[in-house]
Amino acid sequence: MNSTQVPEDELAILDVCSGRGVVALLLSYLFPRARVVMFDSNPAMDLSHVRSRANVAYAPLDVFSRAAPAELGRAARGRRAVLLGLHVCGSLAPRVLAVAADCGAVEAFAVVPCCTKGTLGKRAKGLAKAQGRNLYDVLADALLGVCRRDCPDARLDFAPDMGSPKNAVVTARKRPR
Repeated sequence: MNSTQVPEDELAILDVCSGRGVVALLLSYLFPRARVVMFDSNPAMDLSHVRSRANVAYAPLDVFSRAAPAELGRAARGRRAVLLGLHVCGSLAPRVLAVAADCGAVEAFAVVPCCTKGTLGKRAKGLAKAQGRNLYDVLADALLGVCRRDCPDARLDFAPDMGSPKNAVVTARKRPR
């Protein structure tokens, strides 16, 4: 996105791994003319609390699917898109970053990793032990490295006021393709 403000009616907010959509619901009120799309792999969730919001939609998404970037692009419906991935666990974190980088419609994104599950977690644990570092910091650095393959200007920030020791935020503003 350029440095000027994007008009709300040109904005799509893509909330990946949204769960029941608490963040999407809040964003729908803050940006009432933006399109807010919740993505999660569980289509059986009770989403009655968001149905009254005309600017919120839900779409099931397998983030590991090869089609995931295209599905996000279609959901943006030609709007300028930002992607959020909050509390993405284990292997979801690097995959959400890769999908954000691969989706042409996404201009900027923010991902907050949480757990160190799976293969990535095991690798991070080994590195943390070998380097004498905090496990979560090693994970966050690894995710930044993944992100910088496609988005060299990606940033890693820690938000100590987040109220959790798992407070890393990986952000990037993509360069035009």
